[in-house]
Amino acid sequence: MTKGTKTKVTTANDTHGGPKFPPQTSCSQRYYIDGGDLWVIIDTTYIRVHSSFFVKGTSFFTSFLDPSQKLDQNALPGTGRPENAIIIRIASIKEFERFCWVFYNEKIDDYSEATIEEWFTILRLAHTWGFNAVKAMALRYIKKNEDQIPNVVDRIVKYEQYAPPTEMLLPLYVELCKRDEYPTDEECDKLGDTRALKIHRAREKLLRAGKKAGGKLDVAQFKAIVAETLGLKDGLTSVSAPGNGSQAPSTSTLSTDKTSTKADGADESVSGFKYGGPFTPQSIWGLGKSQGT
Repeated sequence: MTKGTKTKVTTANDTHGGPKFPPQTSCSQRYYIDGGDLWVIIDTTYIRVHSSFFVKGTSFFTSFLDPSQKLDQNALPGTGRPENAIIIRIASIKEFERFCWVFYNEKIDDYSEATIEEWFTILRLAHTWGFNAVKAMALRYIKKNEDQIPNVVDRIVKYEQYAPPTEMLLPLYVELCKRDEYPTDEECDKLGDTRALKIHRAREKLLRAGKKAGGKLDVAQFKAIVAETLGLKDGLTSVSAPGNGSQAPSTSTLSTDKTSTKADGADESVSGFKYGGPFTPQSIWGLGKSQGT
């Protein structure tokens, strides 16, 4: 099996034994694994992996059921045979293969080959399908490389799409509130009116508190004001990424004058399924047609 991410241009029947596939389909060059019991189809390309990675502690399979259906552990969606394949429309072949790579990475403890954008893709899919452990892992790797997104507002907006723990957001809001410059019009548009107003209020509170404290605020006081104003009190328990352990409270002070620019310690409603549509596994296999057609 090669490690490229491109799919084969030949049909699925050209290189794989077992079931015969419709002629217009192909198999993933990277993740069509013999012995896999879960079939996924994206566009017209099959992926075959092990369902065990997708079962425990996730909502992956239930997201492909009608809300009135109950999940049958003995007949999981996409399992049994390729004509039962799950259709995925919220990820490209390359994106889903990168998600599968989290489980099949041969380097075990080295996931550095993924870019920060690929980690955001992994984060998006993990968040959508309830893979909490994968989500925490993605957040850790994103945190390590977040300097690749130099603008703090862009980081905040990207993180908040996927409901990260508040201890990841608080240092970013502290950095933004400590910055000399108020958020620009473009940044306010990204943040939205409500958050922009809260940031303005936090900065005003910090200014008043700083004046009372003679121009210096304890780090804990600074963070407490930001957390309370932005509704991030849970983030006061830790300012580290998930899984990295908590940091001891700092006794440093933060200047509220204009000589310091960085805070100390700053560190589609989709379910994965769309009913109906012109393309289904049943349609390409010639199944599910009305009698007499």
